Amino acid sequence: MDFTERKRLKWVKMYGANGDAGLTCRRCGISRPTLRLWMHQFRSQGDAGLVAHSRRPKQSPTRKLFEQDRQLIISLRQDRNLGARRIQSELRLLHDTELSITSVQKVLKAARVLPCARCDDSTR
Repeated sequence: MDFTERKRLKWVKMYGANGDAGLTCRRCGISRPTLRLWMHQFRSQGDAGLVAHSRRPKQSPTRKLFEQDRQLIISLRQDRNLGARRIQSELRLLHDTELSITSVQKVLKAARVLPCARCDDSTR
């Protein structure tokens, strides 16, 4: 049992001994909802309920990139010679697709698409 689990067990035992949530929360420096949470988990799961769990989401909260989006990004670069920021704008305005510039750049890098060709002054 690590330090945080021992601390939570101490809160639960203190509350069980005195039965006063307000007193326990004031002494331990925690909120009542926090105490209620750990009490509920301790009653339902025992010591295993006091283990800290990762807060990292199990799935990415952002939208994943689909193959048709990848193909659209690559075609905008190859056909119209657009940079990442301009591709992002085109996707948002014309195709109703919201992507970050980083996502666009990752697709271009993974596809090994050549950088935008800049026109030099002699061709103007």
